[in-house]
Amino acid sequence: RLGHGLPALRGRLICPRCAAENAAVAKFCQECGQALARACAACGATLGEKARFCSECGAPAPGAAASAPAGGPPTAAKPAGERRQATVLFADIAGYTQLCGRLDAEHVQALLNRFYAAMDGAVAACGGSVIDHAGDGVLAVFGAPVAHGNDPERAVGAALAMQAAAARIADPSTGRPLALHVGIASGEVVAAVLEGGATAKYTVTGDTVNLAARIEALAGPGETLLSDAVHRSLAALIDAEDLGEKPVKGYATPV
Repeated sequence: RLGHGLPALRGRLICPRCAAENAAVAKFCQECGQALARACAACGATLGEKARFCSECGAPAPGAAASAPAGGPPTAAKPAGERRQATVLFADIAGYTQLCGRLDAEHVQALLNRFYAAMDGAVAACGGSVIDHAGDGVLAVFGAPVAHGNDPERAVGAALAMQAAAARIADPSTGRPLALHVGIASGEVVAAVLEGGATAKYTVTGDTVNLAARIEALAGPGETLLSDAVHRSLAALIDAEDLGEKPVKGYATPV
C-alpha cells in the first residue's frame, strides 16, 4: 500500500484483509477478525490506540471527544491555510440522475456506500486523500496533507483504478457497469483543517480545485480529462489524446 495506514471513510475503517467497513473506534474487523489500526480522517496517518489528535496534522482522532488540546479552546478554522502544490481529482457517476430515477432511495444509498468504499480505497492505495463526498461526487487531493515526488502520476493512477473499480459495480436497474467522469488538475491550493462541531475537516481551496471540477464536467462516460499542467508533467509516461483548447465556465480564455 502506498497510503499511510487504513483509509478513513467518514469515520469508518476499512479492513485491510476483507475490505469490510468498521466503526472508527473498532479494534478488530467485524467480518473477519483482522486487527484494525485507527487512521486520521484528515490525512490518513496511523493513530495510536489512545491518541486524541493526529500527530501528523493535528486533526481530532476518529471517535475522540470534541475537545481541544491543552492550551485553549477549539477555533472555527486555522486562521491561515497552508499553500501547497497539489493535484486535485474530481469524479462522479455518469448518468447518476437517471439512475436515481430508476431506483428507490434505499437501493441508491446501498449502491453509493459500495461506490464510495471502492473509490476511497483506490485513492488511498495511491497515496491520496479523499476530501469530500457530495451526492455521487468524490473530491480527492494528492500532495496535501502528505506530499510525494510524483503526485500527478499518483492521481492519474488513482483515476484509472477508480474507472476500473466502477466498472466492476453494476447498476441494479440495468445490469450495466458504472462509468465515471473524471477531471484532474495540478497547481497551487490552500489547505487547512476546519474545526468546530463534532469533527474536524481537512479542505483544499483555490483555482486548481475549480479547474479540476470544470474539467470533470467536460469528461464523457469512462473518460479521464487532464489539465495541460498535469499532462506536461506526465507526457513521457502516459498515452493521452490532445483535445485542444476548450471554453470553460468561469474562465476568460479557453483551457
